[in-house]
Amino acid sequence: MPVDDVERTVAEERLWQAFPRREPVDLSEAEDRTIRASVVRALMLGAQVADPGHVGAIIVVGAHVTGVLDVSYGDVAAPVRMARCEFDSRIEMIGTHLRELNLEASTLRGLRAAKATLDGNLNLDAVRCTGPIELAGACIDGALVLDRARLRAEAATLDASRLFVGQDLRANFGFTSDGEIVLDDAKIDGSLLMEGATINSPVGRALTARGLTVGAVANLNTGFTANGRVSVTSAQVGSRISFGHAHLSTPDGEALSCRHLRSNQLVLETATRIDGEADLTYAHVGVLWDDPATWPDVLHLQGFTYDAIRSPASLEQRLTWLRREPSGYLPEAYDQLAAFYRRLGHDDQARAVLLAGQRHRRETLKALGKVWGRLQDGVLGYGYRPWLAALWLLAAWMAGAVFFEVVPPQAQQAGRAGRADLYLYTLDLLLPVADLQQEAAYRPVGAAAWGAAALVMVGWLLATTIAVGVARVLRRP
Repeated sequence: MPVDDVERTVAEERLWQAFPRREPVDLSEAEDRTIRASVVRALMLGAQVADPGHVGAIIVVGAHVTGVLDVSYGDVAAPVRMARCEFDSRIEMIGTHLRELNLEASTLRGLRAAKATLDGNLNLDAVRCTGPIELAGACIDGALVLDRARLRAEAATLDASRLFVGQDLRANFGFTSDGEIVLDDAKIDGSLLMEGATINSPVGRALTARGLTVGAVANLNTGFTANGRVSVTSAQVGSRISFGHAHLSTPDGEALSCRHLRSNQLVLETATRIDGEADLTYAHVGVLWDDPATWPDVLHLQGFTYDAIRSPASLEQRLTWLRREPSGYLPEAYDQLAAFYRRLGHDDQARAVLLAGQRHRRETLKALGKVWGRLQDGVLGYGYRPWLAALWLLAAWMAGAVFFEVVPPQAQQAGRAGRADLYLYTLDLLLPVADLQQEAAYRPVGAAAWGAAALVMVGWLLATTIAVGVARVLRRP
């Protein structure tokens, strides 16, 4: 039966008569606050027209709406503002086209608006919702406002996968969700602002935003709390994604996933707490802001790249940061950090990083490889401490010369066993590729022969170790 043929209550009649001139109706103190959903639906779908020279609108405060408000696939030309209202059933707006919808501070049982389109804002500021809000595939040209909202559902409280928001998505100032927030493949042209928000998820996933695109900043900071996994895997954030002063907690699993993230800046500093693992695998950021106090015990860094780091961490602390990778030695992680120090002009620190990388690599080798690695480390610092080779050569030269003074070799010519000659002879034995024409001048016998053989072996060992180290360094970019 058409609404016009049904007797309207006093509250409904007030709303009906107010619509043509966009007049507000405040039922907060009214004795009868009940409005049937069918009456609201009729107004939304054009049963009442605006007066000439006016724009019709539904503006009501404090109403109790009974029944299911279903305008699915309808075209709602009038703005709708229903603040501090109580809905006893869910709202159905699947595929609906609206100018603007404002449900500020209302109590909802659920909102189904998949594939809906709004020319303006969807304002859910301070709503209380005990059912899921479904916005999958919806298009909001304005902003989505969820500041101070309190959402609760058995699974996902907000399903905004493939949602488009032309301005900001705001869920600040005490926003609370007892259930998962889903933003998979959503696109936000403005910013994602969840400062001070709290998400408690019984399913272990607090915020799932795989493939999210944000044009400006994504602020999940300043008291943002997630009891459950936060995933921004494959997200793209134009300016900055910040977890500063956030608390992310999944003690028995992964608390933060930034796999394949792309952003100009990633902020994990200033009292960020991560209880659980963090995954930066194959992410790329322009600038990484972090602090040693924010690092979780397990940090996945395979393929993670950055252009710069802003951090109070010392070189030694940064090396322990690389050690938090659970899979062990990652050569590209050390190369990446060394390249960063080199861009700053800190060549000594770059070499220290590469040396630490070789020492980490040595731990992965078998016994013989470890022995050879320790020899390269001790003699030359794997090529990154070339001055060590000069010290070893000088030590062997002096030791050999002193030995031959005590146990001199037989000179082939008279008068060739002076101190200076013995020093040149010792050096000739130590340099396998140089010929100082001293070896032919002496014939070591007995202990002197053993000493000469030992010096030749030491010379070749030093030469081989130096050649390997130099080749390693030359291969570095």
